Amino acid sequence: MEKVSVFLFWLAIFAYAAAFVLYADHFISRRLTTGTLATIATVCGGAIQAGSLFFRWFVSKQSLGASAYESLAIVVWFVIVGYLVIEYFLNLKTLGMFITPLACIFLVKAWNYYHPPGPRIEVLQGSFIDAHFMSMFVASAALTIAAGTAVLYLLQEWHFKRRKSNSFLGRLPSLQVLDDVECKSVIVGFLFLTTTLVTGAIRAHQVWGTFFDAIVMATFLTWVIYVFYLLLRVAVGWRGKRSAVLALVGFFFIMSIRFLIVPYMSFLHGFRG
Repeated sequence: MEKVSVFLFWLAIFAYAAAFVLYADHFISRRLTTGTLATIATVCGGAIQAGSLFFRWFVSKQSLGASAYESLAIVVWFVIVGYLVIEYFLNLKTLGMFITPLACIFLVKAWNYYHPPGPRIEVLQGSFIDAHFMSMFVASAALTIAAGTAVLYLLQEWHFKRRKSNSFLGRLPSLQVLDDVECKSVIVGFLFLTTTLVTGAIRAHQVWGTFFDAIVMATFLTWVIYVFYLLLRVAVGWRGKRSAVLALVGFFFIMSIRFLIVPYMSFLHGFRG
């Protein structure tokens, strides 16, 4: 079963890579056929990856998400699901040209942390920690989508400010649509990030006797960035470029937590993160 999970894992990467090629072709050629095929490839990739996660869960007989390999893979799956929801309602296929290669990169990175499924250490056991993980996965996925949309916004704004028209960049979605998707993604991510912060602080106190370990503090700083993002939009009327840049700053903090602070803390406490 573990070999089936691994096979499906790599098959999902292939499907996302194929989807990227098809999304790129659709963006350049505007052929409806490749756009449809790109969506089908993305859906297939998501279904295949779900199968990979299912078989790993079947082998381990416990909830997934405690290891770096599992957490990255699950975040990617949530990103894909979130993107497909956006594409279904807004037909925003251009975003898929950024999301699918990002999914491939994250999954390849996840493979660097791969190890056979096994029992969790005691610190990472329990339904409470599972709720913490789930909220973290959804928050990371939503904020990743927000960051991808922010990149598209900055590209589109740069295109509009140029004197010479660029036929390719001119095909990007409108600034209003991108700004709206970015904001809604941040709102969803912020809500789940808040849950992540609270449950993480409680768990840190249960295990280490303090609410203020490095991961919790870094998560709090990230949370503050998104608080400013939302407050500045509501109170000051920030829109567009400034909001997009702030969304990317928050995403940078999210990535720093995952790829710098969590591995360091895992090493410090003697378990794989």
